[in-house]
Amino acid sequence: MALKIIWNKRAVIHFDHTISYLAENWGQSVATRFVNQVYSSVEMLSELPELGAIQEPDKEIRAILITKHNRLFYRVKGTRLFILSFLDNRTRKSNRKVL
Repeated sequence: MALKIIWNKRAVIHFDHTISYLAENWGQSVATRFVNQVYSSVEMLSELPELGAIQEPDKEIRAILITKHNRLFYRVKGTRLFILSFLDNRTRKSNRKVL
């Protein structure tokens, strides 16, 4: 049984910003491909939530690579899959604020 998918506000904002950036700098086809990859990955996670690597064991946060530049962070609680955030892997570690 697939988990219910819930996007938090931060994830929606990061997702929208990434789509806008890709469309403006790389074209609409790249942005569309990214959106399709995200939705495909989220659907897969709803069926197989333990696919992602554990990032923060205390908070039960996992992550998967969407593209070579973007990672998706999520958490599973009961029958729900919470999409928490996206991260551009190219950012400097000191500037990262995932959650």
